[in-house]
Amino acid sequence: MPRKPAFQDDRVADDSSLATELSAFTPKSGTQAKELPIQDLDRLARQHGFLDRSPPVEPKRRRGRRKTLGEVKFFNIRAPINVFDRFVALCDNEQATYWEMLEQLMNKAGVDQNGNFND
Repeated sequence: MPRKPAFQDDRVADDSSLATELSAFTPKSGTQAKELPIQDLDRLARQHGFLDRSPPVEPKRRRGRRKTLGEVKFFNIRAPINVFDRFVALCDNEQATYWEMLEQLMNKAGVDQNGNFND
């Protein structure tokens, strides 16, 4: 008796019987897809674990650095996040580099070239 190939199984129907079964299939009539608002579709997608694949929103780009006049030294400080964020926002709003804003603030505070307050 010839041996059956390993992939052939008696439980799997042959192609002709599958085609016969599928030809008898007819979809229900009168059913149409409902039009849902995009917000509902997004909510349903998130509930079922689908990820948003739209491109991320690009953060606001900051201007490039300006050239300084003369020699430079590095100035590094630690500051609370809220103070740092306020300073960066101020620089962005005034379109000034950090050193330019530091200089403007010292001038407004009346600090002279020796680091003393002008009285």
